[in-house]
Amino acid sequence: MPADLRGHGFTPITGVGELVAAPDADMPALSAVEINALVTDTGQGPALTAMFSFPTGLLDRGEVHALAQDWCQALRGITGHTRTQGAGGLTPSDLSLVSVAQSDIDSWEDTYGPLDDVWPVTTVQSGLLFHTLLAGTGFDAYHMQMAFHLNGPVDPARLHTAAQTLLHRHSNLRAAFVTTAQGDPVQVIPQAVTLPWQVIDLRDMDPATSSAAFEDFLARDRATHFTPATAPLLRLTCY
Repeated sequence: MPADLRGHGFTPITGVGELVAAPDADMPALSAVEINALVTDTGQGPALTAMFSFPTGLLDRGEVHALAQDWCQALRGITGHTRTQGAGGLTPSDLSLVSVAQSDIDSWEDTYGPLDDVWPVTTVQSGLLFHTLLAGTGFDAYHMQMAFHLNGPVDPARLHTAAQTLLHRHSNLRAAFVTTAQGDPVQVIPQAVTLPWQVIDLRDMDPATSSAAFEDFLARDRATHFTPATAPLLRLTCY
């Protein structure tokens, strides 16, 4: 092997024509139609080439030519569809951790938009979800509220951007909990969710009024529970 090619493994070559051997004329036909396709790089970009082979005693050239035309038209339709907005999406074969139907996926994508993944619920999540659904909207034992007091200048816009970035970076924070058509709980992970965010400015109030308003907000916020099927299951308020 030439020294300049050592270590490269298999490399493509050009100028050799089609590498499809013609079968022996006496060999029994393996199939009614055989399609061999390959992609080669050209000056105008990758090009798809396909060869249709068929036994002449079973089909004639016109029939196979018509099939080839239909095949090409179908490929053009597929490639055209991929360029439309909203094309693509997951199929059950993409989701190795759960057993779901395409109708489940289509329904979730209609609700949440494009999905990154669908996961099974853990044992702990299953218990939390059971208690939450059993209690309904009036009570949630696992609803937690945290208040952080910040010192120094606060930039609400930067806080908002940082929080939204957190959702984008950590897919588990985007989870919504739903059931399949078979009734099995799963967590769907949308590609993007919008963080519930609000800014409440009480700087024009006196300290006593501001403190009372803050405590009132905390009480109302604690009483506003999340819906497991609505992502994300967190919200932020800059007060």
